[in-house]
Amino acid sequence: MAWSELDFRVLGGIHGGWLAIERYLTGGDPEWLLRRGLGWAGRTITLLIAGLAWVFFRAPSLSGAFSFLAGIGHFVWQPGYGAALIYLAALSGVMLLIDGRMESAEEEYPFQHSALPVPVSASLALAAIIVLFGAMDTSAFIYFQF
Repeated sequence: MAWSELDFRVLGGIHGGWLAIERYLTGGDPEWLLRRGLGWAGRTITLLIAGLAWVFFRAPSLSGAFSFLAGIGHFVWQPGYGAALIYLAALSGVMLLIDGRMESAEEEYPFQHSALPVPVSASLALAAIIVLFGAMDTSAFIYFQF
């Protein structure tokens, strides 16, 4: 599949548009939501916007992406959604725990202040999980669409 310059402009527009809205609402203060106890709300909104933007990576064309987004309003339950929701909940929970740990430890990345064996062990464990449980079909992973 060939991506056009227009496709990347749409993705950049979504990113830039959200940044503009966020900066307008927070007055350009990155700590605004955190001081009001709304840090999780900001993370949730950003995740939703990123998820919608990823549609443009997965769709075969720009018109296909807009067609998919238009279809979101016509939801019909499919049998495979249950397993997907459980997987999404488990993955999201792990990521939120990691994010919370990094925030409480004032780390920029996981295990930043840990001794070397800790991040190396965690990396090896994650690599093993990916190998054991990862999707082996290239169409299953968003970045294989390029």
